[in-house]
Amino acid sequence: MKKKCFLNQSVYTLLLSIVALATLAPQSVGSVPGFTLAGGVLSDGGYEQSYKDFWRNLVIEFSDNGSGILTGFGEGSATSYNSSPNCTDTTWGQVNGTYDPNTGLLAGDYTLNHLRVYDYQKTASDTDHYEISIIHQGSYKVQLHPGDTSVRVDFMGTKTQQVTGEYPPGWTENGEEINFTVDWGISVIFNIEGEVVVNAPATPGSAELPDSGARFSDLSGMVEVLLPTGIDENGQYTYDEEAWSFAKLDMVLPYGTHIRTQDRSSVMLSFADMTVFEQKADTEIVLSPPGPKESHFQLLYGSLMTNVKKALKEGTMEIEMSQAVCGIKGTVFVLEDDGATSTLKVLEGSVEFTSKVTAETQVVNAGQMITADANGLGDLQAFEVAAERLNWSSLQAEPEAQPTTVSVKKFILPILIVCFAGLAGLVLLVIVGVFVVRELKKPR
Repeated sequence: MKKKCFLNQSVYTLLLSIVALATLAPQSVGSVPGFTLAGGVLSDGGYEQSYKDFWRNLVIEFSDNGSGILTGFGEGSATSYNSSPNCTDTTWGQVNGTYDPNTGLLAGDYTLNHLRVYDYQKTASDTDHYEISIIHQGSYKVQLHPGDTSVRVDFMGTKTQQVTGEYPPGWTENGEEINFTVDWGISVIFNIEGEVVVNAPATPGSAELPDSGARFSDLSGMVEVLLPTGIDENGQYTYDEEAWSFAKLDMVLPYGTHIRTQDRSSVMLSFADMTVFEQKADTEIVLSPPGPKESHFQLLYGSLMTNVKKALKEGTMEIEMSQAVCGIKGTVFVLEDDGATSTLKVLEGSVEFTSKVTAETQVVNAGQMITADANGLGDLQAFEVAAERLNWSSLQAEPEAQPTTVSVKKFILPILIVCFAGLAGLVLLVIVGVFVVRELKKPR
């Protein structure tokens, strides 16, 4: 009878311990946390004030609808007045959307209305009064990632305009038509308030892509990256063109990564060998894999300054442009490219500049600049090195080596959970052991 009682007490104690352990352990959440998009800023500044105010004041709240899918809705309006030429602008509309944490995809549709009312007193007896009604409507789709604090949303669709009233004689728009429907789009950068949960697995093939060793050492403004998703059967990198994301200082950048800067933005890109690149606004580069030379880099368009004074003890680095290829061995220079003309300015050292059209090569020394276009190389010209340096003041300090290891922050939580579970299990064994020993010592 005592043995049976002892067993019942042991089982009861063990069950209580398991329940207590389960209570202390991290609990799973039944619903997905929501987030909010707010503080929208237009990436194109060519809109009047009510457009800007509408997006800045718009708040889109996404919450779980009970199925693990988040739904969101936001609406608002804004009005502005311009005394010259006496017009009032009002913008109003709404944005709907859904977010699927299993894919990280945020998508939805929108309707945006804009009314501009002109009331222009030409003379005491003559007043122009006309109204421009514009309807924007369409959809959007964007990929979110864990840890995102902001996101650029491209709203694509159509623009329909209707004009009524006594508009100025001879005024036309869109050719000879003032009433029309055309394709339209706008990009808005939102702040993300709350946690973005993404349950999707890592992008297939990305783990096999080699690390370029490049790291962001400084970011300013809007800097975006497009990571390759893999390599196809022809050895070419593949991309999801809708997967552009915001750059972060601790990102691992594999070969094939595209990096672009928007208006009033810049980025410093460093390598462990002390090579430093400064990328100005409205510029896009690609981290290409090494070729026959020690390193290979591609400037698609924009402006780039490179400091390799302490690198490349042997061999050379190649940087590819639209019309030329630069061969460098320890120097400081500036590259500019608009897609039709490639320009090189050498601040220190020498650079070999080779036309991709004629294969002609020219050695460019400090204080000299040269261009290349569809006709080949231009003539060497002098430029003011000191004046050019003032445009790139961030590269005047000596560069520091950048770490190339992956951040270990993401491993801390799993380690803590394992330690907690082990400690709880040890406590449970001690409790059961003490109880068993006491029961065995009791007189039978």
